[in-house]
Amino acid sequence: MKNINDLLKIAALCFTLLGTLCIFMPNLINAFLNDAQAMPKLLFLSLGVVLNIYGLLLMWLAKRTPVPLAALLAVIVGDFTWAIGALGLIAFTPWITSINGTTVLGLVTISLTWFGWLKLKHYLAHKN
Repeated sequence: MKNINDLLKIAALCFTLLGTLCIFMPNLINAFLNDAQAMPKLLFLSLGVVLNIYGLLLMWLAKRTPVPLAALLAVIVGDFTWAIGALGLIAFTPWITSINGTTVLGLVTISLTWFGWLKLKHYLAHKN
């Protein structure tokens, strides 16, 4: 990563892409994530809207120089909340049961948590 703005742009792309997939392809993603019980379509649509708004927030932050540290801290909290929520979905819900769904959600969560860690390092280096 060249700087925090590039990292924010990549994270924005990831969240916006995930949100768009949840909105426009909920049945396909639902079939990919689980073998038996379908996740409610309204939940997919809501998740897609939230992820798109979050991605747009990240893109807006990426255009700011310097990045406001209070907003960056809120994004860091959002990234780690995403990670905890995704692990909770894998562990405690009947909606993610296929090995493909578990693997992909785990890999996405690992990569986005890594982005959160890099943002946290930037925040700690620049908070003073």
